[in-house]
Amino acid sequence: SERDGGGLYLVPSKGGAERRIADFGYRPQWSPDGSKLLFFGPLRASSARSTELYVVDLDGTPPRQVLFQLLGGFQSFQASWYPGGQRVSVYGTRTGEMTPSLWTVSLDGRDAIRSEIEPTVAQHLKEAAVTFARFVWSPRGDALFFEGTSADVKNVWRVTVDPKTLRWSA
Repeated sequence: SERDGGGLYLVPSKGGAERRIADFGYRPQWSPDGSKLLFFGPLRASSARSTELYVVDLDGTPPRQVLFQLLGGFQSFQASWYPGGQRVSVYGTRTGEMTPSLWTVSLDGRDAIRSEIEPTVAQHLKEAAVTFARFVWSPRGDALFFEGTSADVKNVWRVTVDPKTLRWSA
């Protein structure tokens, strides 16, 4: 909400008083187990986008910034929970690189895995001239679903992923 200075609120589905859980943020995403929210931090006036990610538990503790070291290397990014809720995936373009990449990392920033892409998948994406934006994981971690634009048409794109290596295979 933008009222009272803005923030994220938890509202009971059957009615009742809402509870403010953060006084800033946008695009919240529930963790797979429903115990916390991942959200983008304050917008930066110069870019109209956020360069920060936060997690907040629902127990009243303040939001905490996550993945700041990894995200510092990105020009732009999207983020989504990885199945299980202990890791987050970040898709975007890193400074000095021409093509976007997907990284999956624990909330404390350790154990970052960069997803490799099969050459046939890379070729297909290049031929389609697709630009990916927001994404979510399948519950089993065997596919990614992206909002993708190709030839000025937005669609949902499915990318098959090896759950053990996180390699894009189809």
